[in-house]
Amino acid sequence: MLISALVLLTNLITPNSSSAVINSDNCLNLRSKFFSSIRDYISEKNIKLEGHEIELERITSEIATLQDQIETNSIEINAKAAYNSSVNNFGDTEPSQTKNSDIGLSLSVPLSVEERWSKSKLRKSLQRSLEYKNLVITRQQGDAMSHLLQIFNLKNLYLNALRKLPIIFEQIEYYELRQKIGASNVRELSRAEMSKLKIENEIINLQARIDVELSKLMSPETLSLNDLTHIPKFQYQFTEVPQFDCSFYDPELELKQLDVQIKEIERDIARARELPTANMAFGISSRDSHSGPHANNYSIGLSVSGPLYSGGNNKAHMENAERKLHLAFMELSAHKEKFKKKRANFLSLEKSLLRSIEQARQQSEANELEIDELTARKNAGFSVFEDLSERKLQRVELDGISFDLHNRLASFWVTYLENLSE
Repeated sequence: MLISALVLLTNLITPNSSSAVINSDNCLNLRSKFFSSIRDYISEKNIKLEGHEIELERITSEIATLQDQIETNSIEINAKAAYNSSVNNFGDTEPSQTKNSDIGLSLSVPLSVEERWSKSKLRKSLQRSLEYKNLVITRQQGDAMSHLLQIFNLKNLYLNALRKLPIIFEQIEYYELRQKIGASNVRELSRAEMSKLKIENEIINLQARIDVELSKLMSPETLSLNDLTHIPKFQYQFTEVPQFDCSFYDPELELKQLDVQIKEIERDIARARELPTANMAFGISSRDSHSGPHANNYSIGLSVSGPLYSGGNNKAHMENAERKLHLAFMELSAHKEKFKKKRANFLSLEKSLLRSIEQARQQSEANELEIDELTARKNAGFSVFEDLSERKLQRVELDGISFDLHNRLASFWVTYLENLSE
């Protein structure tokens, strides 16, 4: 059952038989076509790896906390209502009773530069958390893509091993027939039998490895190889090695820039601690003595306070904030230089992989010409079984190498997913 399911699998990465020159104008389409197909599949199957949900939940909770803090303010509105009844001269024969009712409303508004900067810091922190969440989602998609590509690579190794077996069986049968007619080919027969044993063991091991890797995928339902049969093909071919030099993004740059802005705000907050703070209060109250007078009161006040001496605490906070800001600037500058090298390395490695794919294609074409020539000689009555059999095995090997190179290119792109996705 597993064998039939594997045979029906659609290759995620398959070289196209047609050729088309790739240049920098369509490299975006080449990459995005691959990313969109596998990303849609992951989304449709809701494929995740262990730990992804916990990390996203943590970031989502952090965002919600920041949003709650931004929505709060330090304005205070208080209401008061009271009723009092008392009896005077309780021991006398003619005690007197007093009743009072009070109602009041007060408003307090702090006027602080530190308060304003603190709100600004919260907004910047929220912006950073939202950007970081998008980056984490992209990285988690990359993890899932890498895992799927690993499964597809194992699947291809499995299929290639299955393709080799009939060729090895033909070799064994050929050498056994020759042995019956007295030909000395013990070494060749022994080598073919060892190859058969090796391939059969490889098939069993690959089956087990595929099952293990599938079990690591988190999905509402347990995934099987039958669930992987409808993955879109990733097809392309080229007649020359292209130089991709376009659209390599730096999603971490904005995070680093926001870090600098947050540190600047923290420095401003430290400075604001040396500035005076004010508080404006407004109140209105009403007092009813029932049997006595009725009084309405209004009040408004402004208070100002400022630090005269903090024992060096404010200065220490200021210097610490300055150091953190300087470090943030250094990290931003270092990140820019690091990204330049990352981009250069990416283009160099991508070009190397594309060149290897082209060389493998040329080698496969040369091998096919040899197979055609040997087949023609066989039909003409010449004895070319050994050479033809070796070429057929080489065809399987070259197909495996070609698939492996395409898979390595796809895995390479996935490694840089965050830099290739807008």
